[in-house]
Amino acid sequence: MNKVNLDGQYLIFLSHDDVSNILETKTFEEFALSHYDILAPALQEYREYSGVEIALMGASGRYQLICFVSVSGKKYRVHIEDVICEHCNKRSGISGTPGVWDLYLFCEDPHAVHSKAMALPVKKCIHCSGLLNRRHTIWFMHEQCS
Repeated sequence: MNKVNLDGQYLIFLSHDDVSNILETKTFEEFALSHYDILAPALQEYREYSGVEIALMGASGRYQLICFVSVSGKKYRVHIEDVICEHCNKRSGISGTPGVWDLYLFCEDPHAVHSKAMALPVKKCIHCSGLLNRRHTIWFMHEQCS
């Protein structure tokens, strides 16, 4: 576990062992996790994704899960999804979009952090090469594995 202040927001980045311990004990830092039934499936899924870092924000058992990916050596908050191309309607695989506003709510300057992420280059569909502008996709898991 690694506690960090990123963009004025205190976050706890979890190791693979931290995630396993949470799933096994249903607790974190000796607190029972409220909303465990919501957190557990997300933790199980996201820990398998290469290149995704899982962080918790909150205190005393009430945590919100936030996913991060690295782009050009910097961490960015993302919503993880299997993006559907707006041009050919095909899925392009596990991806990250910084466009979900809830990711920034407790940052010191949410508008600035969001703007930096939204300024990153948008990825192209793996099928038709169209830009994935609608979801502003900035990251693909399959690029981490190659």
